[in-house]
Amino acid sequence: MAAAAAFLGHGAPDVVEPIRYLDIGCGNGEAITNFSRVLPQWQLYGNELSDKALTNLRKLKNFAHLYTIPPSQIEERFALVSMIHA
Repeated sequence: MAAAAAFLGHGAPDVVEPIRYLDIGCGNGEAITNFSRVLPQWQLYGNELSDKALTNLRKLKNFAHLYTIPPSQIEERFALVSMIHA
């Protein structure tokens, strides 16, 4: 994370501090679930065309919102955004 942030001319987020994280194309929410386990202080957001994962994501204490709109229409700002394809 630090290398990517430095490459883009930004400081790396402090993983201990609570930040807002968005996973674009979150699918079944696997990455969000993993982040929730190791970073419970983060506010977690997902973006997916379908809301099929919403029931499971709502079980996570630090899950905030699932956007089911194109990413370009999300107006909020986040400290960290990822697109993880497995």
